[in-house]
Amino acid sequence: KEKIMKRFLLVLTLAAACLASGAAYSQIPVNMDKGDLAFAIGANFGWDYGVGASAEYMFARVNLADSVPITFGLAIRGGVGFLYSTNYVIAGLATAHMSLGFIPDVPRWIRNFDFYYGLGLGIGAGSDFGIGIANSGGIAYYVAPNLALYSSVVYVRYFQNSPNGNGFGSAGLIFKI
Repeated sequence: KEKIMKRFLLVLTLAAACLASGAAYSQIPVNMDKGDLAFAIGANFGWDYGVGASAEYMFARVNLADSVPITFGLAIRGGVGFLYSTNYVIAGLATAHMSLGFIPDVPRWIRNFDFYYGLGLGIGAGSDFGIGIANSGGIAYYVAPNLALYSSVVYVRYFQNSPNGNGFGSAGLIFKI
């Protein structure tokens, strides 16, 4: 009985320590946190000029080394270019976000930056049609807790044995709900 009681107390102590440390580190500020839903709209540039939009839901948050928070989400990003020719890109992505709020001594305006990257599958149509690996990356600056300016790029590299792909760069606004 004594051995069982010691093990029980050890497990209880470890569980309490984990809960306390998790509560302490969950206070690290991030710009995109678990449960956030964000919509973006912007002007496309680069391959062609047009408009782009996205929707993203953040489903998880992990604190690496107990001090560097990374949030994970699912996003759908799409755009249409229409200046040179009509082309379309739509991509479904798994995303990762990292804010600089974990660095305690940096000025507040630097902590407002959010860096993100996404990887998934996409479709492109226009002069060529293809399905392939999609990637996306960008940076956002939060001017308010629910409003950010962003710049990003999305590119779909087609699976066919050709050098074809389609994508767009975009700049605009992110709205968190």
